[in-house]
Amino acid sequence: MKRWLAGALSVLVATAGAVTGVGATAASAGTGLFYQVVDADNDPYAGLYLRNSTSMGDVDRVLSRYVPYGATIELVCGTWGESVGPYANRRWHRVHVPDGYAGGQTGWVADRYLNTPNRANEPTPHEPECGAPPPPPPAPVGLYAHPRNDPGNATYHFRYTSAATRYAYLGDWSTGSCDSAGAYSRIRSLTGNKPIGWMASWSAARYAPLYYLHKATLEERRQLDYVLLIDPGNYGDMATCGNGSGDGTAGTPFDAGRVLARWLNDNPDARLVVVDGDYTRADGSGGIQNVLFNDVRNHAGSARGRVGVCEYGLAHDPDSFRSAEWYIERPITNTCPRLENDNHPLYGMWHP
Repeated sequence: MKRWLAGALSVLVATAGAVTGVGATAASAGTGLFYQVVDADNDPYAGLYLRNSTSMGDVDRVLSRYVPYGATIELVCGTWGESVGPYANRRWHRVHVPDGYAGGQTGWVADRYLNTPNRANEPTPHEPECGAPPPPPPAPVGLYAHPRNDPGNATYHFRYTSAATRYAYLGDWSTGSCDSAGAYSRIRSLTGNKPIGWMASWSAARYAPLYYLHKATLEERRQLDYVLLIDPGNYGDMATCGNGSGDGTAGTPFDAGRVLARWLNDNPDARLVVVDGDYTRADGSGGIQNVLFNDVRNHAGSARGRVGVCEYGLAHDPDSFRSAEWYIERPITNTCPRLENDNHPLYGMWHP
């Protein structure tokens, strides 16, 4: 029960600032569930004391644990405890007091003495349960970047991927040439800001994964475990946006090789596979070799073993690589697979 007389309150107000720092605002508990302490019993007291557990008798009646009626508290979590009041309400709350006499304190308050919207013996909406494990992190998703906007022109529609892989036409993920900042923002939006676990691109969409990695945070780089580049292009294609030192704003080429090496170093599970068709191989694979792999060789150390290249004698046409879509969600590891129409790799997998 409450034990703070209204008359006694006036005596202590003069010293409250010195004792507890009345008026100072403490950090939030983080739930954003704010309610007020109420006089549910219409008693002669002016407030209540925080309890040390879910029992009314477990209390220290000191000013630093006192909360006046009408004060705002924030719920931390809820649980079951001693029944209180005419409805035998067993619901209790661990609360955080932002300011006032008990500013910065945490303690227990019976649900009966808060203006929560629930009825007796019901949990408060959106309040975490005390001792419950935290919710699991959101499941990762993937993204496939298409190089064109026209859905009727070589759409490369998926047959083997799940709904977890987002299909993105050029205008969905790109904001213009060499704009990694814009592409990063759009990709995060396309994937609902969920962790991105895999990415793939075909042809002129070659930079979508690299744009993303250029601007990704360390945590995001550690979440992205697999990138598949399907026939990304020759040296002229790769160097257009990836052979510079820009900061990622539109029109400023960046160092795609260093971006790739950083990702490999930051994420021990990171793996890049390049499906190298006739178009990429036309100049001796000069695009991937010079724009990407020189930096991998110079800066990624043994991580270069997690970069694999599979060469095929295939025309630069999405029909030739349609079955490579199977490997967007299923990483190619040590063996290069057969592709559409039983096309075999020219060699075994090679590494930079």
